[in-house]
Formats: sequence, C-alpha cells, structure tokens
Amino acid sequence: MPKRNLIWIAAILVAVLVLILIGRGPRSPMAIYNSHHQPVALVAKAIQDDCLWPVDGPALETAGIEAMVRAVDHGWTRWVPGEGARRLSEHLTGQAYGTGMVVAQIDRTWVIQQVAFDSPAWRAGLRAEDRISTINGHPAATGDDVPAGLLDGSLRQAVTLTLAGDFEAREITVKPGKYDLQSVMGLWRDGEGQWVHFLDDDSEYAYIRIAEFTDRSESELNDAFRGLDNAEGLILDLRGNPGGPLAAVLAVADMFQFEGTIVHIASRDKVRAHTANRRAVWPDKPVVILINRETASAAELLAGALQHVDRAQLVGQPTDGKRFIQTVVPIEQAGHLVLTTGYYAFQPIPVDIKGKPLIAYQGLVPILPDAFVAFDDAQWDNLQRLWLASDIPATFATEDGPTLQTTMILEIDSELQVALARLMEQCNDE
Repeated sequence: MPKRNLIWIAAILVAVLVLILIGRGPRSPMAIYNSHHQPVALVAKAIQDDCLWPVDGPALETAGIEAMVRAVDHGWTRWVPGEGARRLSEHLTGQAYGTGMVVAQIDRTWVIQQVAFDSPAWRAGLRAEDRISTINGHPAATGDDVPAGLLDGSLRQAVTLTLAGDFEAREITVKPGKYDLQSVMGLWRDGEGQWVHFLDDDSEYAYIRIAEFTDRSESELNDAFRGLDNAEGLILDLRGNPGGPLAAVLAVADMFQFEGTIVHIASRDKVRAHTANRRAVWPDKPVVILINRETASAAELLAGALQHVDRAQLVGQPTDGKRFIQTVVPIEQAGHLVLTTGYYAFQPIPVDIKGKPLIAYQGLVPILPDAFVAFDDAQWDNLQRLWLASDIPATFATEDGPTLQTTMILEIDSELQVALARLMEQCNDE
C-alpha cells in the first residue's frame, strides 16, 4: 500500500478517536463517586440478599452514612436523621409546627417544663410549671402513656391534658399548629407580651438577647431597635447562643458595623472577605457583648468580629472556640448532613497563586472577653431558669415599676452587672 494512503488512514483513525472522546465528555461527579464507592453498594446488596439474619434496609443505610461521617477526622460533622432533621430546619428558619411545649417528670410528678410564647400550647392557656395529672385520659404518674414527643417538644398531634390545680382540675386539649420561634428577646415580657429592653427608668441603657440565629433574626432585631431610639448604649447578650445560619449572623453584624471587613472565610479552595454594606442601624453608639463558654459558632463570629474592629467590648467568659463554618446539606427523604465546609478569621487569610488558603484550620480558639467574670454552673442554671420565667408576660410586674425588676435580675446576673458598668462608663466618656 502506498505510504500516502497509510497517512490518510492514520489521520482518519485519529479524528474518529477524538470525536469519540469529545462525545463522551467529562465524567459527572456522581459517576466518579459511584465508581469509587461501588464496593459499598456491592457489600450492602450482599448483606441484604444473603445474610442469614433479616436486615433492616433503612438501618443499614443509616449505618453506612454514620460510618462515612465518622471517617471525617474531626468531631463536628454529623448526620441528623428523621425527626431531628425536621427540628433542625425549624430552628434555622425560626418557624415551627407542633404544640410548642415540653414536659418532664420532677419528683414523681409530671410538669410542663417549657411553653413557647404564642405557640398552640400557649394559646390554649398552658404555662411552665403546670402540674399534669392525666394525659389523654390516662394517669400521668406512671409515665407509660406519655407521648415521646412531649418529652422533647416534637409532638405533632393533638393531646388532652388534665392539670392539677389547688382548687379544681382543668382539662385542656392542644392541637398542633404553626408558630414562630423568637430568637431576639429582652429582659422580660410586659402584661401584653412585649419584651422590655431598658435596664433603667430613664431609658438610657438597652438590653437585647439573641438566643440563637435564625432566618428571622435580622427582622426581629430591626423590630427591637425601633423602640430604642433614645438609648445611649446597648448590651447584646450572646450567652448560650449556639450559632445559626451564616447569612443571618452576617446580616446582624452589618447592623452594627458601617463599613470595612466583617470576617474572612476560607473553604478548601478559596477565601472570601465579607464586608459591611454601609446600612448599619446602630453604627456608633456603645455596645457591650456578653459571652460565655456556650457562645459558639456564628455567635462567636459576631462577638469576635465586632471586638476586632473595636466596635464592641466583650464581657463574661471565653467562648466555645469552634471558629468554623458548617453547611446543612438536606438529603431527600433521609435527613440533614451538617458538614464542616470552612473556617473563619478576623485577619486576612494568605492564599497561594490559585487563591487557595495557605493556613489550615487552627483548631479550637476561644474568643476572649475584655473583662472576665467568674460565673459558676449553679449561677448559669439559675440564670437560665430566670430566662424561662421572663418569657411569661408580666411575671415581674409590680407596682414599683421597672427598677425593682431590674434589681431582681441584676442580683442574679453578676455578668450583666459588669456589662452595665462597662456600658455606663463608655457612655459617660462620650
């Protein structure tokens, strides 16, 4: 065969091969995943098909997911299945469905431990510390007929309770429904259920507590600020705040910081700087932030960011120290994967030529307060009980006005005493 014909045949073969490769295109991430994890599927199929003992398919699936989560070399990524995933979604969005109450057995007596404000249970007239004698017509004493959802607040069906009163029992039926989970709170609720935010009769020093961050926190905080126009300074309480959505905490930070960088966030492949959007509604008045060892994640980000730019002083105890970003990944009909996807820093994070971070996550690094206050476990427990009581309208209502309520709260809360002293000092210096 002439040499020229061989050259043409080779060229045609190369062109065909190129067309085949182009036609195939890049392999999808799922295809790559399936090829790498085919042994996992084969093992699961073998167990289901041939194991001597019956196998629960969903249990096998959950065990496989949890094994993958355990393979991650830190303890923060977690799998949240079923009911837990639903409740996690509620806390992220700030809206829930259910009865809104939690019960517990105390000294052999079943009592209502907590009732969410304006929830179906609240609207039905139930309150914390109400004693329960029967549940759905059965004696409550044994605990045998207590629905599991009453113990953790997840009850999504109607329940009839008989409450033991000092003079007569009363029967109340609660039907589940939608209600808001309030994240922005004050000192105590007045007789109309509105939060009281001022620590003094002259309305100079305001107080706001954010229990957790939700998608509704920014709008709730805006509502609270509308009544604080005359305040000289603010105490922002983040004690016990476990965090929440990143977007929510950045929006709140933007309300206090007018310009400049709020925080730097590094993922595996890039670093982003989040800056203030020049829309602060509390841009220049003094702020003191209360923190403790249960201030975590996004709450630490807010406290540390405002401390870093000298926008706020911190009072209390060192925080949890997580300093990383987690993303909630919904897995259809199974649950939520809470996946650690980045970490944050208040100083710029150096990157390589491709923009990848050069510094790895540094582990637990607590945010340190400017003023440390000793506060033991007993004091913390008392404070949390006070917070529960303050959620009931007019619990502290007296004829002596707000001064007495403030005195009662400050007597219990020594960290708040120090924060108020710091705030007054800042306001007097300006």
